[in-house]
Amino acid sequence: MRPRAAILALALLWAVRGQAAPPTDAPAKAKAIAGLRGEIGTLEAELVAERARATAEAQSLAQRIAQAQAQLAATQAHVRTHQDAVAQAEASDTARAAAQARLRDAVGVGVTVLGGAIDSSLPYRQAERRAALTRLADDLAGRRLAPAEAAARLWRLAEDELRLTGELARTATPVTLSAGGDPQLVEVVKLGMVVLLTRQPDGALGWLRRVGDAWRHDPLPAGADPDEVRRLFADLDKGVRGGLYRLPVPGVGGPK
Repeated sequence: MRPRAAILALALLWAVRGQAAPPTDAPAKAKAIAGLRGEIGTLEAELVAERARATAEAQSLAQRIAQAQAQLAATQAHVRTHQDAVAQAEASDTARAAAQARLRDAVGVGVTVLGGAIDSSLPYRQAERRAALTRLADDLAGRRLAPAEAAARLWRLAEDELRLTGELARTATPVTLSAGGDPQLVEVVKLGMVVLLTRQPDGALGWLRRVGDAWRHDPLPAGADPDEVRRLFADLDKGVRGGLYRLPVPGVGGPK
């Protein structure tokens, strides 16, 4: 039972009890009070259990976000190390040239690492995210960017990826709905880089889930409440940015 339902049930229970005719003798009153206390205790226990489940699920999502942030932070740290080397070598032309070459190589490694993270991440605007990284790699290879400028741009792209891990987005984006099919524009809700829920023009609901090394669009899993997903879409349309919803979460084990 969800907290809201439990509170409502508790309120109704008190209201019904308040309207009932009072017992005419002390033993009957005591029995009625004991029954009320037992029912209240049961509802309170259900509320405590629901809060504990919500806390465990939030911790699981936080762990996934932290892992993504750590991977991207490693890219930034790698670039920072070589930027410091460039700064220390400014006094010598020879040393500066060598440091610039090292920074160029470091940016190339960073592009590869960040590209792998994008390719394996939730396929949300993946093409445009990959295109920005490809332009950086092309400019670096064609020497249209100095290594330091390329490092600064890579840093900004890594920060953009970090922002996505904590973003709640309600938008429309192309999604491949069936294997081998062309992407179709659908409404989506993105929760960080963990969950992407879809709503097609005909109202059909679905989600993206990881299968092996690929992402696949499926209908909502068994046990998921489609009304909860519809409520989330509706609340975000109204500008409501927070609330308690039971939603499917990949890898956690059912609707949350």
